[in-house]
Amino acid sequence: MITREDIEKKYLKLSNRQLLDIIDNKHQYTEIAVIVALQELSKRNIDENEIKSYKENQLKEVDSFIKKNIVDDLNFFQKNVFFFLWLD
Repeated sequence: MITREDIEKKYLKLSNRQLLDIIDNKHQYTEIAVIVALQELSKRNIDENEIKSYKENQLKEVDSFIKKNIVDDLNFFQKNVFFFLWLD
């Protein structure tokens, strides 16, 4: 079993961005992991600008994902495959 100390040692090596990812996706982690991530970030004294930059990057990634997967039109081959599979 992984102990709190193991998590602390691992999180000590993570970047600020990785720790912010843990906090941002806290539903994917245990309560202890999120608490340790918060404590590690508080030790590092990151400022609001770094958090703001992280959030802006997250928004850019989401925007890019939407454009890539939803907005971009299918190419000719993809349209044909979809058309013929749809008819079956």
